[in-house]
Amino acid sequence: SWPFRKPVDVEDDPDYYQVIKDPMDLQMIETKIIERRYQQLVEFIGDITKIFENCRYYNLKGSNFYRCATSLESFFVPRLKLLRSSMSN
Repeated sequence: SWPFRKPVDVEDDPDYYQVIKDPMDLQMIETKIIERRYQQLVEFIGDITKIFENCRYYNLKGSNFYRCATSLESFFVPRLKLLRSSMSN
């Protein structure tokens, strides 16, 4: 999860915010949780998904960042399904 914990640093990727118009990171998600800005689970899931989509859009397939997105997504998806299931019962 290390690439997604904080906003992308423009010193590392100067064009990131020109390419990615709706950035998302885990720190921003944590802030939204603390501030109770999520009204529905689907909003949270959308932000998590946005992290992976942005990463794959910006980075080349096969890059370390691309692989991190795929790996973290494969960790999150089953847990999100379980969470959704438990909330509907």
